[in-house]
Amino acid sequence: MQTVGVTDITVTYSRPAVKGRKGAIWGKQVPYGETWRTGANATTIIEFSTDVTFAGQKVPKGKYGLFTLPASADGDWKLMLNKTWAGNIGNYKADDNLFSVTVPVQAAPFTESFTFGFENVTETTADLVWMWEEKAMRIPIQVATTELTQANIDLALSNGRRNYLQAASYYRTAQQLDLALANVNKALAISEDAWGYWVKSSILADLGKTQEAIATAKTCIEWAQKENGPNSKFFTDDSNANIVKWSK
Repeated sequence: MQTVGVTDITVTYSRPAVKGRKGAIWGKQVPYGETWRTGANATTIIEFSTDVTFAGQKVPKGKYGLFTLPASADGDWKLMLNKTWAGNIGNYKADDNLFSVTVPVQAAPFTESFTFGFENVTETTADLVWMWEEKAMRIPIQVATTELTQANIDLALSNGRRNYLQAASYYRTAQQLDLALANVNKALAISEDAWGYWVKSSILADLGKTQEAIATAKTCIEWAQKENGPNSKFFTDDSNANIVKWSK
């Protein structure tokens, strides 16, 4: 397993060994022109925790079977990422391929046991490399780490803000108004909107801070008009009614 930025990439595979068969692996033990499970025993599985670009192809996050079609000569072999990952080579169906691309296979120092590894790892890229006998394949991976990180931050802030607003409403109902005000202020510190100011105006009114409540209700109306969303009319009408009530 390797983490690239915020993405976990996991390869699960079995490791066949040469066992004295040097020169008899490719084309014999692993026949040319036949789909290979890229390992031994069960299908080799690769899993991505986020969307990635794998061998130049866009791949949604998830788990896949990693298959190879060896060519009869050094050069480009076919690499297939398959939606079916459970079982063995007998479960492979070409129709389930997410894609099939050619990837160079190169001469490499002798490796006794079939081995996957990661090289050239950065925050946004890595090479997945397999090596066996005297061949190796290098598969480039790219990850949109900056965009993924920002999305995670935005989601965390959004969830946190929603939780603060829900907590504020709960504490207001429970008449723990200082806690209610503290939570709505935390929500508004993350981002401002009509909902947040609507909640805050009612808490201020309950605290007896009438002038602040009226000013906050007016801010709520301004945000509702700016947003022009499905709840904007409610926030505007209710805030206007509250201003009239609190002004008496």
